[in-house]
Amino acid sequence: MKLDLSVSWMFILISVGDFGIISAFVSPQLSPSPLTTPSSHSHQPRRCRRLLLPGRTTKLPMLTPSRNNLKELEWTKPTEEQVKHWLKQYGEVSRWYRQDVFDPSDWVRSRRPTRFVENIMSTWKSGLIRQISFYVEVLAAVSAIVVIYNNLHAANRLPFGLCKFLPMMKIPLLPFNLAAGSLGLLLTFRTNVCYQRWNEGRSAWGKIINDSRSLVRMACIWGQSYSKTATPALLHQLGDAVCSFSRSVMNRTLPKSEDETNFVKYCQSHVKDEIFASNLYNSSHRPTRALAEITAILVQMDLNPLHQIEVEKMVTELCSALGVCERILTSPIPTFYSRHTSRFLAFWLFFLPMALYDTIAGWRHFALIPVMMVLGGFMLGIEELSCQLEEPFSILPMSRMCEDSIRAPIMDQVERSVQQMEESENGTASTNGMNGRISSNDMIDGLVSTASLESIPSHKKIGSTENNKAKKKSPQGQNYSNSFRDDI
Repeated sequence: MKLDLSVSWMFILISVGDFGIISAFVSPQLSPSPLTTPSSHSHQPRRCRRLLLPGRTTKLPMLTPSRNNLKELEWTKPTEEQVKHWLKQYGEVSRWYRQDVFDPSDWVRSRRPTRFVENIMSTWKSGLIRQISFYVEVLAAVSAIVVIYNNLHAANRLPFGLCKFLPMMKIPLLPFNLAAGSLGLLLTFRTNVCYQRWNEGRSAWGKIINDSRSLVRMACIWGQSYSKTATPALLHQLGDAVCSFSRSVMNRTLPKSEDETNFVKYCQSHVKDEIFASNLYNSSHRPTRALAEITAILVQMDLNPLHQIEVEKMVTELCSALGVCERILTSPIPTFYSRHTSRFLAFWLFFLPMALYDTIAGWRHFALIPVMMVLGGFMLGIEELSCQLEEPFSILPMSRMCEDSIRAPIMDQVERSVQQMEESENGTASTNGMNGRISSNDMIDGLVSTASLESIPSHKKIGSTENNKAKKKSPQGQNYSNSFRDDI
């Protein structure tokens, strides 16, 4: 029985690969194992030593891997020139336009009834298709070669009488059916894990947004209520430090060549404290430097110990969110898993035209070319989709989250607190004009519910009628805070 040419090629490739793998693991450069033969044999230049098992007289060959031969498995860091070149390509440039932020009108648009027709009509405008267009064209060329060669062979029109020596380029379809399940599992697992990484990165940024707002809200309201050291300048410094933390996280998760210039402009235009701006820029780990500045400012505000604990919890949560972002950034899906999936998919697709030649007989088998282009586009698109999702930060709208979701509400809170402090100092504060300020009795009741009342002497309990009357006589709300802190 004649063996197909493609099958012969596959056997040759497998044999060469096995020989390369064996050669990589056979080397005499490592020191002998304690189980090897005595040192008298170590001088022999043989590439395969023998293993002497305990209790046996026979000697089995043992392969000794060499670290020098395995250095090719090491992950090599790209150079700055390579990164700059890759960032100019379409796949990286298009990621900036995938940073979608939806509002209610966008959700209405995403549910429009004509979305299927519009998505189909815009297939060739898809950024994902453009990214894999080269490989789809190569797959179409391979399919065309298979069709033309087999048609000429069937008509006995190959030049130089090659029909007598060369078989048709055909492979049974059964191996591809058996391998399709394994390939589907590999692609599904990779896609699910990559989406999970994207979702985890977005959740970490959601936590940064929420904790930043809560931290500034609590510090500003508590500071303006009773702290004598919480000056307007200190509140502005706190707002700048909290905003600088989120901007530093963004800078850390993006390539230097892509965001370093913008970060310098941010430090010059948004950070009012020049010393902190210089220290932040020159720091080797900018997010933790911003966290240290936040903690230092909170200490200067001299908050109540209970309040200090609460705001420090927020700082700790910000640090935890930073750790999640760094874990996602520095720990990819194991590279050997990604490489094996890509190789599996490539071999499966590029040998598939030989298996589908007899199945697709339309237009003298030329229908195989568009079929393979469509199939390859969707299969390679799944792999490209997971690759785009694996690193989520450059497709997350971090810039808009830093400005619209963090800086805008934080600085609004700071300005509101500063205005209330100025009104309180001028004696023009009114109950209706103090929006967002907690009354003295409400704040004391909330603190007493969390504090231990047993540690407060009975003659100084907050709930006494005389103390409440005394507090009502103080419109600025300053007297009660000092006495309460002394009692605690």
